Amino acid sequence: MSMKTPQGMKKGVLTNVWHIPKLSRNLFSVGRFTKDVGPVTFTKDGCYGEAKGTKWKIGAREGKGLFKLQMTPVAPEQANAAKSSGCQGGTKSYLWHLRLGHIGHDGLNCIVTKNIGIGIDISSVKKWDVCEGCALGKQTRVRFQSNTTARTSKLLEVIHSDVCGPMSMATFSGKRYFVTFIDDKSRYCVVYLLKSKSEVAAKFMEYAAMAETQTGKRVKYLQSDNGGEYKSDKLARFCAERGIQQRFTPPYTPQLNGVAERMNRTLVECARCMMEHAGLGKSYWGEAVMTAMFLRNRCPTRAIHQDKSPYQVWTMKKPILANLKVFGCHAYVQVPQDKRAKFDSKSSLCRFLGYAEHQKSYRFEEVSTGAIKISRDATFMEDKFDEGPRNYNDESSVVEFDDHDEDEEKEEGKTDDDMDSSDDDNEDTRSSKSNIKRHTRTQSLEKATVIQVPSERTYRGPSLEHVSAAAMDFEAAYIVDSVGETPTTFKSAMESSDSGKWKEACDSEFDSLQRNDTWEIVPLPKVARPSGADGFFV
Repeated sequence: MSMKTPQGMKKGVLTNVWHIPKLSRNLFSVGRFTKDVGPVTFTKDGCYGEAKGTKWKIGAREGKGLFKLQMTPVAPEQANAAKSSGCQGGTKSYLWHLRLGHIGHDGLNCIVTKNIGIGIDISSVKKWDVCEGCALGKQTRVRFQSNTTARTSKLLEVIHSDVCGPMSMATFSGKRYFVTFIDDKSRYCVVYLLKSKSEVAAKFMEYAAMAETQTGKRVKYLQSDNGGEYKSDKLARFCAERGIQQRFTPPYTPQLNGVAERMNRTLVECARCMMEHAGLGKSYWGEAVMTAMFLRNRCPTRAIHQDKSPYQVWTMKKPILANLKVFGCHAYVQVPQDKRAKFDSKSSLCRFLGYAEHQKSYRFEEVSTGAIKISRDATFMEDKFDEGPRNYNDESSVVEFDDHDEDEEKEEGKTDDDMDSSDDDNEDTRSSKSNIKRHTRTQSLEKATVIQVPSERTYRGPSLEHVSAAAMDFEAAYIVDSVGETPTTFKSAMESSDSGKWKEACDSEFDSLQRNDTWEIVPLPKVARPSGADGFFV
C-alpha cells in the first residue's frame, strides 16, 4: 500500500489481509492496527496512526461520519518490482521453486548441493520472500508423534494407500477422487484419479501388475484405513490369490496410516499452490495432482534418510530435471504439418498442464478450444499465465528432444517409462461443449480468448461523499450476508443450495458408524435426563 506520512508518500505492507471476492468495500480494522502497530486517534480533522514515535494521518473525515483511508494499492508491476528487489522473483532459485511444484528451500538446496537431479542450472540456492502460491496453498499444523514402526528394507514389502475426496469440483472428465499407492522403502508414489471409490480395487490390481513388473518383486502387505473401498470382495479375493496380506488401521485413527495421509496432504498442497500461482480454476485439480506426483517422486524426502529421491531409489537412476517447466504457464505449441494449411499459423497458444507418460513429452491445453495436446515441440513463456505475468528473469526456451540420443540413454539408463501413472488418469478427453467454468476469466474454453493485461492499473477508491443512511445499512447487511454460514442442523443443510452433497456426506458418515459398530442403544437410567443431539457440518 502507498500511504501519506510526514516524510511524504511511503510504501508499506498490510498483513493478515482477508480477501472476500463479493465484498464491495475495503474495510480497515482499527482494533487490529492498535494491537499490532500502535494507537489510533480520531479528531475532527481526520484519523491518525502512531508507530515508533511517528504520527501520520491515515484517514480523512468524509460525509455521514465516516473516515476514508488515505491508502492506495500499489500497482502489480510495482509490487513485483519490490519483490524482485527483495530477492523474490528475480532469481533462478525462485524459478526452480516453481518448476518443482513449490518445493521448500531445504528441499531445493538438497537437490542442488547433493546433485540429486540432472539439469539444474544453479550452483546455490538463494532465499526468496513469501511465495503467493505457497501462502494461499499451505497451512501448517502441529505434527503428530513420529511413527516408530521399523522401516522396510525391500521394495514392495509394504504399500501404503489412501483415498482423497470427494473434491468440491469434478475434473473435466468427471473424476472426484484420487487414490495413492506409496512404497514404504522408496516412498515412490503412484496416483490414480477416480470417479468413485468403487474403482480402488481395480486400480490396485493395475498398480500391483505395474510395480511388480518394474521391480521384479512381489507386493507383500497393503496397509490402509478401514474404508469400505478396501474391504470389498473383489479386492479381498485378489489379495488372497496373490498372497498379499491386508493391514487395517483401527477406526478413527488416521495417524496410524500416516504415510498415505501425509502424502495426500503433500500432493494437495502442491497442486493447490501450482493452481493458485497459475490462476487456474478448481476443475484443473486432476492435472495438478498428477503433476505434483511426478514432481514429488523426483524431490528428496526426509523419510528416506539418504541423499536420493524416491524415483532414484525405485529405478536406480537419477531423475532428469532439465526439462521441467512451471505448471500452468503459457506456451506456443507447434501444430503438426499435416494438420495445418499452407498459410496457417505453425503454433497455437496453450496452457502447460504437466508431463505425458511414456512419451517424453508435455501435456497442453489449447486456449482457444480446450483440446488436450501431447507435444515436445513448444516455446514456453514461464512468466505468463491466465491471471497475468509473473515477473522473474528467465528467457523462454524451445524444447527439443532427440529421439535417438543414445549417449543420454547409456549414461542414465533412462527409458520411456519416465512417467508415473496411466493415460486413463490424465485428463485426455474433454467435451468441447462443456459449460463448466474452467478458469476465472471465461465461462467455457470455447469462448476463451487471449486477454491483454494492461501494463499499469489505476485504483479508484470508493466515493463516500454522498452515502445515504439506507445505503450504509445495505452495505452492512451485504457484508454480513457475503460471509455465508455453515448449516448447524440437518434441516438447514437439506434446505441449502448444497443439500445433495450434504445428504451424501451424512449417508457416508452414518454408514461408517454402522460398519464400525461405534454405538449401541441402551435404556435411559432413571436419574438421567436426555440431552439434545447436534450435528456438526464442516
